[in-house]
Amino acid sequence: MGCTHSADATEPDMDGRKGVGHTERMGRNSRSKGIGASERLPRNSASKSSIPDDQNETLPELDKDGNLMPEEVSKRITDSAKTMKIVIGDTDDKENEQDLIRVQYAYLTQRGYYPDDVHKENQDRFSITHKLGSKEGDSLFAVYDGHGKHGGSCANFAKEQYPKILQKNLRIERAKQMKSIKQKEGGSTKGSFNPKLWPKLTLEQYESVCVKSHRECNKAMHKDVKVDDSLSGTTIISAAFHYGRVTICNVGDSRAVLGRRIRKSQSMDEEEKDEEEEIVDVDVFPTAANVEESFEMTVKKEEKVEDLNPAKEDENDGNFGKVVAIPLSQDQTPYREDERERVKKAGAAVMSIDQMDGIEPMHENWGNIIAGEDIDEKGDPPRVWVEGKDFPGTAFTRSLGDAVAEDIGCHADPEKVTFEFTEDDEFLVLASDGVFEFLTNQTVIDMCAKCDDPLDACKQIVAASYKQWLHYENRTDDITIIVMFLDTNKTLSKSDDAIEKLHRKNTEQNKILRNAAQSVIVPESFMDENEALVKETNENPDDEEDASNKETEKDIAQDGTSNLNGSEIHQNGSTPEQ
Repeated sequence: MGCTHSADATEPDMDGRKGVGHTERMGRNSRSKGIGASERLPRNSASKSSIPDDQNETLPELDKDGNLMPEEVSKRITDSAKTMKIVIGDTDDKENEQDLIRVQYAYLTQRGYYPDDVHKENQDRFSITHKLGSKEGDSLFAVYDGHGKHGGSCANFAKEQYPKILQKNLRIERAKQMKSIKQKEGGSTKGSFNPKLWPKLTLEQYESVCVKSHRECNKAMHKDVKVDDSLSGTTIISAAFHYGRVTICNVGDSRAVLGRRIRKSQSMDEEEKDEEEEIVDVDVFPTAANVEESFEMTVKKEEKVEDLNPAKEDENDGNFGKVVAIPLSQDQTPYREDERERVKKAGAAVMSIDQMDGIEPMHENWGNIIAGEDIDEKGDPPRVWVEGKDFPGTAFTRSLGDAVAEDIGCHADPEKVTFEFTEDDEFLVLASDGVFEFLTNQTVIDMCAKCDDPLDACKQIVAASYKQWLHYENRTDDITIIVMFLDTNKTLSKSDDAIEKLHRKNTEQNKILRNAAQSVIVPESFMDENEALVKETNENPDDEEDASNKETEKDIAQDGTSNLNGSEIHQNGSTPEQ
């Protein structure tokens, strides 16, 4: 696996920037070396002199502090205008209608503001596709966060192609399973290519299709001559629904967070009861590094923002409890020991910009920061470099695109988790790191719980994120979010509830992180179950299977019994916003 770019190849044109990702923030405000348009700036340092004279007439209007005027901010926002409703699940199963999920959802994206590049496009994208893979009740929600000089093109490519590729592979897999069933029954295979007859995929089959689709989209991006992804790329966080079950796939550092109500009457261990009020959120698989006091990262909880009070409990309902944020993805960055060691084995050097420039000694003690709970104020994260070179400098360890970084381990294989919602699950949030850079997971879920509908939640969360960006920096990143309000009557036993298990496991791991910063925890990976499959696929691509899939796809098209394309009804623009 990998691209044609070699670590020994001619050094790429970095366009004057060093390092990408982590919203491309700098480690020191006084640094003159840039990370492109997203250079971290000291407060109120913006100057019109950074813009060519012939563009001054089109500069956005700023207030006395150098921030965008409210009307300028409004121009940069695109939202769903209203809350949408959809039913997810097996709508043909009339006997189990209680398992259907009634979803209200909305989306919002806000273009960032960079004082040294006021015309920079919004590099975030999102897509929402219903009737996914020709199945009524199946849907895909996804957010893409582009980075690098051509990040907008990369994100746009993924937005356009990933849903199509996923649908194609889902149809092929379900048709193959139908054909196999008919062959085992000894009957005719006629009708195998009719979507109405196709069976539900198992968890393993569905996750395998998702991995295959990410890889295929990544390879297609490399091959597209219109997209320069050598030093640019995109994250992708997605929620794919199949017969009411949801698979979360993550590549990069965008995030998926579930809001689950923990009711007071629910059985919990005594230790968990004591810790309940202290739980801010639970990271999926946190790691810890040996932390020397002299190098300990400056980390603290987010600054208080007006009107960000947690949702109040209903005093008249003693069983109401509280809504807890449960992360369904983990940021894939060199902060994670497992990811850091993986890319190092692939030949990468891992260091911050300050370490590369000799400002800070070489070490791997970047602190025991818990993504989603802690706020990183320093802004000089560990990055991935070609050994002995000053590129590509990615602050993430997985992405779509980033062809140069791929040869040193920055691949496109997603981490994934699959589960079923229960009656206690109330919110699902997918968002770019523009939301989570300065807001914790719990704050985001608390704000959802305070709002009456998802569109209002989108607006409130993005406004709070924007305010926090201005508190910490003199510019703002692109901010994109999809919020879903969930309603289902489905119940699961604790033994069948994957989220219950995940919540307990992660709560315990976070307690270990907090209490033992000197400990090194090597966690299990999301991909343990499919690790052998991934390795086999990487090393031994099955050409015969590809040929078989193409033949199956042809048979599906010839059958003509159904519209093969899903109904993709929402996505943001494909051209730069001015």
